[in-house]
Amino acid sequence: MSIKDFWEGDPELFWAYRFSYVNKIKRNSEIESYNAWLQGAYFYEGVTIAISNSFGKTTLKYPEMPYGLDKKKKGARKMTQQEQTLIELKGRVAQVQALWKNKEKGKEKSSTTEKRENKVVKTNGKD
Repeated sequence: MSIKDFWEGDPELFWAYRFSYVNKIKRNSEIESYNAWLQGAYFYEGVTIAISNSFGKTTLKYPEMPYGLDKKKKGARKMTQQEQTLIELKGRVAQVQALWKNKEKGKEKSSTTEKRENKVVKTNGKD
């Protein structure tokens, strides 16, 4: 924001610039955090492979491509978190529906009781 805009411009313009700057700082912080995590993941995998090759019977290879670039390889694709959640939710809905149906069937099959003039009469085919 220029000095002229600050002193002579609309005060709302200052808040727009400030909001934009704060969001930019947050995005940069998230990117730096992710990059640090990714560097740690590469380091962990490298050390793990080195130790495994030193003490294990099989030899492992360090990945040739960075994470995320080999997703389109052959084989089954991995489900995303959203797809897994959706499948779990559908399963739970099916369970609730099955319980509800069983509850309704249980009411139909069991003998029903009615109150008539302070007498309890059971009706299940017999009078």
